[in-house]
Amino acid sequence: DPMSGPIRDPRLTAASVAWLKDSEPEVRAAAVEVLADYSNWNPKFVAPLVETLSDKDVKVRWAAENGLEHHLSDIVNFVPQFQALLKDKNPGIQACGFEILHRLRVSVTRDDLLAIFKAPSLRAVWDAYTELKEVTGEDISDADAVSLLQNPDPDVRGGIGLRTLYQNADKRAVEMALPLLKDPEPLVRMRAAQTLRALTGQHFTDEHAGEWEKWWNENKTHFAVQLHPEELRPQRRRTNDFRWYSTNHPPAALPLAK
Repeated sequence: DPMSGPIRDPRLTAASVAWLKDSEPEVRAAAVEVLADYSNWNPKFVAPLVETLSDKDVKVRWAAENGLEHHLSDIVNFVPQFQALLKDKNPGIQACGFEILHRLRVSVTRDDLLAIFKAPSLRAVWDAYTELKEVTGEDISDADAVSLLQNPDPDVRGGIGLRTLYQNADKRAVEMALPLLKDPEPLVRMRAAQTLRALTGQHFTDEHAGEWEKWWNENKTHFAVQLHPEELRPQRRRTNDFRWYSTNHPPAALPLAK
């Protein structure tokens, strides 16, 4: 019963170490949860749990990341292993390494932070984004935002990516927002139209991608951005969808205005 939490039995805890190598991801994830539980905890579990941060299954990686973050004082000597994860080819694994380094307050390079923008994790992307903005004082350029707008997580595309374009407020930002009018996610399309209205003062909706493109082709040569923040308010016909989005998504993914 997953709702009951880990079973606290020393025999089960001892056996769980071997289950980290099981062929079934559900078994590996359950083993991680048993080993990382406070009442079962032993610092000797750190090494095998660190290995599972590279697991091919996202749920196993998430369980390992979450578990290790509850034992920060015992994982500080594994910083080199976490840093090595930043060089993995899998953006999800990179995100696990970064998140733990972030919790340990270990700084990473700008290039590594930008690489996290490709990770399918809203939390990791937001942490990398804020670290660049607030810790290093770096601006996120339109070029940097490409990975955000192509991220597999729609909350990243429609939240952080479009927020960045609005904050940059230049012609290229307009051009980069246009393709998201055809995004497979309705709420991303809605926010793309909101962003475009706020950057241009035009009043087309997300259902008028053709009109947006036609207008842009006719006006882009001499166009200069003038912000219209009132256009960030959702259309009446979208109010219920927007309220649902606001309720079910972290605040970090929502505000577009400065």
